[in-house]
Parts: sequence; C-alpha cells; structure tokens
Amino acid sequence: MSARSSHSRAHSESSSSQAAAAADTARCIVNAATVNNPLLSIMNTAAEADHDALLLAAERGDSAAVASVLGIEEHQASAVAQQLIAPAFHPDDARSADDFTALHHMASNNFTALHHAASGGHAAALRLLLSAGASVSAQNRGAETPLFLACYHGHREAVRWLLAGGARVDACNEFGETPLFYAARRGHHEIAELLLQNGADAAAQNKFGETAAEEAEDETLAAMLNAAAHAPARAEGRKFY
Repeated sequence: MSARSSHSRAHSESSSSQAAAAADTARCIVNAATVNNPLLSIMNTAAEADHDALLLAAERGDSAAVASVLGIEEHQASAVAQQLIAPAFHPDDARSADDFTALHHMASNNFTALHHAASGGHAAALRLLLSAGASVSAQNRGAETPLFLACYHGHREAVRWLLAGGARVDACNEFGETPLFYAARRGHHEIAELLLQNGADAAAQNKFGETAAEEAEDETLAAMLNAAAHAPARAEGRKFY
C-alpha cells in the first residue's frame, strides 16, 4: 500500500470515528435529559434515542452526526443530492421495528429533522436528509413544511435544495399562506425571486384575502410581487407545482 493510500485510509477512518463520536454525543445529550424523568426513560428506546439524536444533530447543523445516525457517508449523500435528491438511502439502523424512520420522527412541535435543518440554514445536513429520503411535505403544527422555515429565515441555499427535492412551492399553512408570503413579510428579495422562478403564484390569497405583496413592507419587493401577480401567465390561471 502506498503512503498516499495509507494516508487516505487513515483520514477516512478518522472522519468515520469523528462522525460516530458526534452521533454518540448527541445520543448522550438526549439520554441525559431523561435521567430525572421516569416516563421519558421508559420511552427512550434505542430507536427513540436515534430519532432524537437526529433531530438534535439537524438542529445544530452537525452533518457528521446526521450522517452517522443515518448510517451513510457524507460524500455518498452529496453525490446523490447532485442528481435531484434521489431518495436512494434507507438504512436499517435508522429504522425502528415498525418501519418508522428517524427521518420522519417529529418533536413535540411536529418539527422533523428536515424542519430543523431548513430553519437553521444547515445546507450540508439538509442535503444528507434529502438524500436519505426525508419528506419535504412534512408539516409542523402550523401546517408549515420545511420550505416555509427556510424562506422565513432567509436561507437561500436551503430553499434551493428543498425546491430541487420536490417541495411544493405553493403549499399552504394553516392561514392559507404560501412560502412566498414568508419571504415577502421578511423582505427576502432573492428568495422571493427564486420562488417566483420556480412557479410561485404571486396572486394567491390567504384566508383573509391578502396577497404576498400586501405583506411586504419593502416597496420595491411589493412592486415586484404585484407585477408578478398581474403577469399574463397568472391572469390566464396557470398553476405551477
């Protein structure tokens, strides 16, 4: 074996060890929280520990821990993600006995790991989750998909990956608002443009009869959204999903 090959193997083994250690740390944090709570201790099975460890790793943007819990290599997930986020990985160690995976596990607020990664703008962790088959359609208690959170917090890269992964650009929350409303309300011009480029309906109204343009405090952004709402394609009633 050449010196270069030995170095490469050593580096790979070191990275794997670091990833495993990161995942173990996340599990330890989860387990420590149950010590003084008998009910949580009973519920905290090995599968549940992995579920919660994935939520914590995604929230922190710890892609190494995310990969370790899912049982995949980061470079594998990145390669798959480049091919329109094909759901190619379904690791056994991320599944519980009833075939319910950590990918779809929800916290008390109905946040999945993908919600956490999208909210924090953790693109690397988000790509790993998408590559493993995380649902882009999962809704939290406010009926928000991960795309809503990425738009609200202004994470353009996360928005781009979620759209590439099949997120519905005109999904509605509990108030009938689409992700475009969130981008407008927060003044995120680039994200609003990205959503429009991917077919967002600027003429869509929420349950109160308001459009995204009416939510925008920035006059330039409001003007852009108004123009998009009255564009010929929208006047003809075309929809993009």
